[in-house]
Amino acid sequence: RVRNREEEKKKRKEAYRMLAQIAEEYSNIVLSDEIIWYQCRKYKNFWQEMVEEFKKINCEVKIVVYLRRQDQVLQSLWNQRVKRMPCITQAFDVWLQEKRYKWFPVDYYGHLMQIAQAVGKENIFVRVFERGQFEGAENSLLSDYMKTIGLQMTDEFIIDKQEVNLALSGNFIKMKQIMNGMPEYLEMDNFMWEELVSASVFQASQNKHEKASMLSYEEWQSFMQQFEEGNRKVAQEFLGREDGVLFREPILNLPKWQENENTMYRDMLTFLVEMCCKYE
Repeated sequence: RVRNREEEKKKRKEAYRMLAQIAEEYSNIVLSDEIIWYQCRKYKNFWQEMVEEFKKINCEVKIVVYLRRQDQVLQSLWNQRVKRMPCITQAFDVWLQEKRYKWFPVDYYGHLMQIAQAVGKENIFVRVFERGQFEGAENSLLSDYMKTIGLQMTDEFIIDKQEVNLALSGNFIKMKQIMNGMPEYLEMDNFMWEELVSASVFQASQNKHEKASMLSYEEWQSFMQQFEEGNRKVAQEFLGREDGVLFREPILNLPKWQENENTMYRDMLTFLVEMCCKYE
């Protein structure tokens, strides 16, 4: 799809105009969207422009960023794209080797330093996406975020029931890859993906299989070496950790994932039933 840069510029201007109106009534504004982390690289001087526009409405920009360990975030990204993007057919190891993830900044230190050039390191608050590192009253992601922006969990806040972004597991990953490679399926706007996820969740609840990883323990250890120096600098310079440890949870020694031919018939039938029930 061809980008219309002028149209994008108009939309950003309109967004800043709306924020100016909000700033007349509220002293603090929170903008939260995970795609800012990678979409900002598509626009020249994105952060400089943001700082300048916010200065016009007497607002100071502060950034809160949650970092997830690279091996975990890449597996999650691949699963999400297989699930929601019909053109993705590559196995995970091929997708990783071909660096199909290059649109997503995994050099955390380098990306943070680029942002810091515009907003200042003192205005970037780095948090770690690990359950054992969450703070706040509940030691949860939400309480950690609230504490970071200077709020406490009180009865004033109502937590909406959120739709969990469920991943595909087991044979259902392979099934979706096959579907994504069919020319007719590409024309159907990712038809049936929700029913496939429902079937995956059902079978996962019925069969408590051993957890698996998309690469072996040794392969992940080798892959993660490229991020050691950058992660150490993030821990030291943004979190003040002298030991340079950013992620405290170890890489688990899990078996490498592969499809299970012995249960494929069962999983295909489950998917078929989910689909028939939905459209009945």
